[in-house]
Amino acid sequence: AEYAEAVFVTLMSKTSHWDAGIRSLAAKALASIFDLVSEQILTTAVPQWLEAARARAVSIRHGALLALGHVLHAAAVDGLDGACDVSALVALIPEYDAARKFKGVAGVLTRKGMLELVSLVSSAGLALSDDDRAIVLEFVLASFRAPEAVEDAKAALSAFGQVHLMAEDGELSLARVAE
Repeated sequence: AEYAEAVFVTLMSKTSHWDAGIRSLAAKALASIFDLVSEQILTTAVPQWLEAARARAVSIRHGALLALGHVLHAAAVDGLDGACDVSALVALIPEYDAARKFKGVAGVLTRKGMLELVSLVSSAGLALSDDDRAIVLEFVLASFRAPEAVEDAKAALSAFGQVHLMAEDGELSLARVAE
């Protein structure tokens, strides 16, 4: 706990590192120290990452998506479901699509980051409105057309489906799909 603040600051800076692997490790490490620095993450980092998710630079955008996914998952595990407005995250999907941020080489990283965010937010059991659920499902299904993202799309669909498309008896709910 003594060094948590310094570790937090260092890891925050690494979420926009030029290497995608470093960004991923930083996001996972931030989640692992969430209990020690939850207040700083929720009051400082989450708003910064929401802004960074709209950055022009793909490394910043990708790192923000990864960090948001991992720390929101950690927050939900700790019972802090309202740590972030999930609708604000879902709103990024049509925004990215309109700005063509899912296209090209940079788009692959953005798509993969968003799919990981979907997986983490879904596996945390965070609630989505019917409209948000439809947006996310459409995005995940469309991601199967991007060969580089198929594995990520499978993981996202699995996590999303278990939480948002299953009936209480464990069967796929066609009513929930149609909503």
